[in-house]
Amino acid sequence: MKIIETTPGEFLVVLSKGEDLMDSLMQFSAEKKVISGFLLQGIGMLEDLEIGFFNGTTYEKETFQDAMELISLGGNLTTREGAGNWHLHCAIAGPGGAVSGGHLFRARVAVTVELFFKAFQQEIFRHKAGETLWLIA
Repeated sequence: MKIIETTPGEFLVVLSKGEDLMDSLMQFSAEKKVISGFLLQGIGMLEDLEIGFFNGTTYEKETFQDAMELISLGGNLTTREGAGNWHLHCAIAGPGGAVSGGHLFRARVAVTVELFFKAFQQEIFRHKAGETLWLIA
């Protein structure tokens, strides 16, 4: 993982083949002591990923083992139950150009991933709002 602070509180994070996306984001936020912020954009290529659609009660999940083009990745970092929580949504495309998307649960970098992150000045919290739903407080 390569981290470049482009301006105070704004970061370019570059991940390499084989890195776990979620683990890398947790490492980034711990290393830079970032507690809340917004993932403005992410592009690259992912594999071994799991996305889901929230149907109002639970997530309907789908997995992709092969490499998929990461068209867009966005989300935020908040505090949930005293720990950092990344909430991410993505759009991906396969060789035929068909696009899928949803909540991102896990992914591994297939080639590279480039992320642009903006840190917030204050901590943002999530609270439980039902059996499986967490909302920003």
